[in-house]
Amino acid sequence: MGLFEKIRQPFLKKKLRKEQLESLNSTLWGIVSDGKVTDDELTEINKYFYDSELEPEEIQKAQADVFSQLVYQAVSDRRVSDEEFRSLEHIAHRFALPPNLHQWMQQQIQYFYLFNSLESGAELPRVVASNVILQKNEECYLSVP
Repeated sequence: MGLFEKIRQPFLKKKLRKEQLESLNSTLWGIVSDGKVTDDELTEINKYFYDSELEPEEIQKAQADVFSQLVYQAVSDRRVSDEEFRSLEHIAHRFALPPNLHQWMQQQIQYFYLFNSLESGAELPRVVASNVILQKNEECYLSVP
């Protein structure tokens, strides 16, 4: 192997990895475009992992990035419908995303989800307040620790 080949190999590997990441990203967007992740689609992701040079962490990061962008898309109109909420929950579960990312998603959408529910005619959710003394027939809708 000549000097040129020794220099060329790392560049080719980086280029291949970049192409594989771009392909994985477009595949993931195709998978989540309908709001559901089927068993066949999970198999496709696993097959992609075995056929590529990518590490498991890179695939998990790509899934997390796509999911984060989905959350931003969901809140971009400042409303989160029941369908959007269920879809995000489903994708988070099927991608087996880490709990902190799931918690972040809930923090991002809870205000817009509640706002959409109220606009649809739902009642304010009641909370149990242990630090407040309520009068007879009085309801608590907010409790701040």
